[in-house]
Amino acid sequence: MACMALSMLVSCGNKKPSVSLDKQRQAKADYDLAMAFFKANKGSQAMEEMEKAEKIDPYSAEIQNGMGLLFYHKERFEKAEAAYKRAIDLDPKYSDARHNLGTLYLFLGRYNEAVNEFIEALENDTYRNQSNSLNSLGWAYYKMQNYVEAEKSFKDVIERDRRYLIAYDNLAKVYMATNRIDDAIKELGFVLNIAPLYPEANLDMGMCMLKKGEKETAREHFIKVLEVDPMGKWGAQAQEYLNLLD
Repeated sequence: MACMALSMLVSCGNKKPSVSLDKQRQAKADYDLAMAFFKANKGSQAMEEMEKAEKIDPYSAEIQNGMGLLFYHKERFEKAEAAYKRAIDLDPKYSDARHNLGTLYLFLGRYNEAVNEFIEALENDTYRNQSNSLNSLGWAYYKMQNYVEAEKSFKDVIERDRRYLIAYDNLAKVYMATNRIDDAIKELGFVLNIAPLYPEANLDMGMCMLKKGEKETAREHFIKVLEVDPMGKWGAQAQEYLNLLD
């Protein structure tokens, strides 16, 4: 989201000091540098630059959102939450900040709060990342075992973006949870036709094949997961299933 040049913040009826255009530009330059460091996995430098930006322009919603991202990745969750909330106070229609706050709540298992933030993010018709928030909304519903709403959300993602493969895999998970295995296999087949090495989809397909009693086909998918993700969580789960099959 482009940097929003806020001249003032209104809170409880009190006007905050304005920030000059020159200071806004200087803060934006520090913010951009901070995000470049962040993308390069240089967290300390990123935080240093972001703090400079915040000091120059404490009324930028974009900078507060950036602070939240940095705190989140440092697992300083209370500070991340506070920063996201400041960003939203500065700009209530800042859907990126609402999405990020929802993502934090989702990670922390605060699913009802996550749902509220994703819904608020989606209220903004100009929000560019609606598919991401819809998918996250669906996942929050899935974790709450609200499979009806989860299915609706994932289908909405797919309707908007036919190539959003994560939504197909998540939809398959809903079908697996509700014992609609053939429907799950259809969604996973679409994913694997486009991305045959997708580890999570291969794992889910293997699980579906086990439910249908097709053990050798299941084994093939679990082996593929191990080949792609030998040291990761998907590989670890695939190995567990292979151990059961042996």
